[in-house]
Parts: sequence; structure tokens; C-alpha cells
Amino acid sequence: MTDMIEFMVENKTQLRLLALVKMKVGQQCLKKIAQYVDDNLYLEGLDLSWNDLLPSDFIPLFHALSKNVSLKSLNLSCNTIIDKKDQNTEFSYMFDSLLSEYAERRHEALVAG
Repeated sequence: MTDMIEFMVENKTQLRLLALVKMKVGQQCLKKIAQYVDDNLYLEGLDLSWNDLLPSDFIPLFHALSKNVSLKSLNLSCNTIIDKKDQNTEFSYMFDSLLSEYAERRHEALVAG
């Protein structure tokens, strides 16, 4: 899986939707996906549901998402987004910031018409 994403990054493959549902995406692959999201100007949907990912796994992705302006749909369901044992404050802060930025961009887009 990581090799495929790395190929997409290196060849600047432009997808509108990337769905990796139940693909056992690991932390290393998620770092490559973050790089892909960071480089892709056309990606509108990303589905990483059902991959047993932990909060700390998402940090590189959230860095990339904070810069991405094309993404309209993000599905992270059925992963461990909040782990009470972990209490990862960096993740919580990034998640809250990402949601706020997304809401502001959507509002600006709606106002602009």
C-alpha cells in the first residue's frame, strides 16, 4: 500500500477521490498519504475509514489537511479518533483547529457565491 501511495506522490497522480477503506493503512502509509494530500490540488474526497488508526497516527495528515483547500469530504470513521488512555493534546488541538479552519473556508466559499 505504501508503495502505491509513494508512486502516486512521485508521479503527481491527480485524483479527486481517494478511498482506502479497510486497507490496514499503517502509520508509515499515512505519512505518505499526508504527503499526497499536501501535494494534490484536486483531491476533493478522502476516506480512511475502518483502518484501526490511532490519534497519534493522524498528526502528519492533519498538518497536510491544514494547507489543503480542495478537500470537501473527509471520512475517518471507525478509527480511534479519541483515546481516553492516550489523551493526546497535540492531536486534540490539531483536530479542533482543522475543524475550525474547514468551517471558515466553507463559510467564505458560500459567501463568495
